[in-house]
Amino acid sequence: MAHLIEFLRSHAVALPTLAKFAMAFGYSPIAPMTIWSLTLPQVAATLAATPVAFDTFNPAHQRLIDGRLLNVVILLMLTTSVLGPVLTERFTPRIFADLKPAQAA
Repeated sequence: MAHLIEFLRSHAVALPTLAKFAMAFGYSPIAPMTIWSLTLPQVAATLAATPVAFDTFNPAHQRLIDGRLLNVVILLMLTTSVLGPVLTERFTPRIFADLKPAQAA
């Protein structure tokens, strides 16, 4: 669980910086948050790499990731696959609300 909290915290820290960067190029502050929410669930790559890492052994015949870490990865995939679309649904209408009438036409 601590891994999941640290992952989400590390991504959330970058959002204010991205918002300032986006505003410098004329985007609304909510645009980078929407992009972040769209890229959050990277389930396909994680799902492909996790079983390979679990089935791989080092020279001392220890798994690269053990059962506990495998459970953390599965929980992370589940959380991000739910959280990504929910955040996207929340942020997307705010982009259109931030658009000026001249930009919307």
